[in-house]
Order: sequence, then C-alpha cells, then structure tokens
Amino acid sequence: MTVAGRFVDFYALLSVAPDAPAETVGEAIAEQRRRWQASSASTAEERVRELDLAELVLLDPDQRADYDDEWRSRSNGAAPPPEQGTNPPAPTPAQAEPPAAEAAAGGTDAAGDGKSGDAWADQARRAAAAGDHARAIDCYHYAVLLQPENPFLHYELGQSYAQAGNYELAYGGFDSAARLAPHVTAYRAALGRALVHLGRPGDAIGVLEQVVAETPTEAAYRYELAQALHDTCVHEMTLLNDGLVCITSADQARLVERLTGRALTLIDPNDQGELAGDVREKHELARTAMRRTWRPPLPWWVMGAVTAVVVLLLGALITWWAGAIALVLLATAAFLLGMQPTWWHVAKAAREAGQIGHG
Repeated sequence: MTVAGRFVDFYALLSVAPDAPAETVGEAIAEQRRRWQASSASTAEERVRELDLAELVLLDPDQRADYDDEWRSRSNGAAPPPEQGTNPPAPTPAQAEPPAAEAAAGGTDAAGDGKSGDAWADQARRAAAAGDHARAIDCYHYAVLLQPENPFLHYELGQSYAQAGNYELAYGGFDSAARLAPHVTAYRAALGRALVHLGRPGDAIGVLEQVVAETPTEAAYRYELAQALHDTCVHEMTLLNDGLVCITSADQARLVERLTGRALTLIDPNDQGELAGDVREKHELARTAMRRTWRPPLPWWVMGAVTAVVVLLLGALITWWAGAIALVLLATAAFLLGMQPTWWHVAKAAREAGQIGHG
C-alpha cells in the first residue's frame, strides 16, 4: 500500500503481528490515533492519514487479503532499500514528477495503483450509481485522503453515508464540507438535513434558517426547514403511552404555536401533503390548548352529593337562606376550578388515565 509514492507497512506502523485479529488491529489504530491527534509534531497529520487508510484496509477482510499479498511479496522478494550513504538510482523522466493534472488533483497515490483523488472519486460515483454504497464509501475515503481540502468530496462522502442510512457519519462528511466551503449553501442544507435525521431538529433549525434566508425561493430548503420545525414540536410535546403526543403545559402550547406558525409561512397554502397537514393540525391544537374551557373538577355525582349535604345541613341547622348562599358559593367554586386552559384538562386526564409516557 503506497502513500505519496512509498509503501507503508501498516503492521510495523501499528506494532502488531501480520496475523493479528481485527480486534487487536482496531485497538492499535485507536490508540495510535489518540496519540497522534494530540501530538503537535509536524508529521502528526500525515500519520493520522496513514492510520485512516490502515483502518480502511486492515478492517476490511477483502482489502486486507489483497494488502497481505502485496506485503508478503515486498517482504520476501522486494529489493532492499539503498544502504546508508549510497545514492539511490535516478528516476526516469516518467518517474521524475506526476503529471500536472494529477498533481493538481492531489497526487498519484491511492492504494498503490497510481490513482489520483479524482480517479477514486470517479470510481466512487460509478459504485454509487450501481447502488454499491459500501464500495462508494471506501472509494470516497481514498479520494478524501488524497484531497482533504476538497469540500465536494467530503459532501459526496456524506451523501453516500446518507444513502446507506448512516446519518451520524453522513453528518461528519457534510460538516467537513461546510467548514471548508461555508459559502456553499447546499453543504449547510445537507448538514441541517442530517441533523433532522439524527433526531436533533432543534439544532437543524438554526442551520436551515440561515440557508432559507440566503435562498428564500428554494422550495426544497423551505420544506426541510418546515420539517425541522414540525419535528421540534413533536420532540417538545408530551409523549403518551400509546405513542401519540399532546400538549400538557402552557410553555408547550406557546412553543408549538410559534414553531408551527413559522412553518406555515414556509408551506404553500395549497399544499395538501402530509407535512402540511400535520403542521396545520398542530398549529390549531396549540391555539386550542390555550383557550379556557369548563369541565367538572370532580365527577358529577360527587359534586351533587357534596352540594346536597352542605345545603341541607345549613338549611336545617341555620336557616333556608344559609343553604342558598352555600349553594351559590359551591357553584362558583366549581366554575372557577373547572374553568382552566384546555392543556390543563388534557394533562389532568392523561395523568388520571396513567397515559403520560416516560420515554
């Protein structure tokens, strides 16, 4: 496996035996990566890249088998390096320097077969088009190792991870692309999309709000922001044991109304899609939750029995008008206790039914 024109002995690099199991190799890579990432040495960045490549090769059984064949051939039959003090043979004109196009693309390294970063990227795109996401990811990793400052390669790597359903690693690719080229809106939009899939819609809102502010007419970005706003509402609402969500506090009602109100400004009024319907439903639910409605604070039979006993006792022991006053006071208390915001009644009913979820 050559890097920058030289063969890298990954086993020597990791100080492990050639027949070491994958678990041992993985532990050695993790230990060395921690050491070199914390190092300030000038060679630290190059060593970390070698460790990244070692991880890609040695932890993949097929690639490790190919590497072992090359490692054995070099170990058993390769010419020894020039002795100290001797001059190595002069390179031929074709070996003197890489072609200009490959040099501009990042060199002629890449897994020992002379491929440039662009060549690996082309191979990755063909694999992605064929639906082979695992192969595409491997090839994009090689391309990124050769061209670490190319934001588009990081973006494409993130897309491959997203297509494979791994949004955590997709987020890493999109984040690298966005940091390298913060002026490219598509990279930040992809970052926000990954955050939504990772269950972090609140973080996605800030990213996507900026994207929509820069490209207010782009329908796709507006839809993604509306999705993030809706998902944040769901995340902040109370989860019931049956999997449904509801509003059980004034803070929830205000938050849901504000977020869905913003989402409605992003959705076409004529949109009858699922997201549009959910946003409108939750917006109306939030508005309803803040309205005061009357519901009996106690079961009817309890209130009736208590009222009858109090009125009769006061009427018999004092006078009839004492019972009448008690009746008015009890009716007023029942009205004040029962006149609460809708969310209060919902929360009370959910608690009494044991429906408040704990997940």
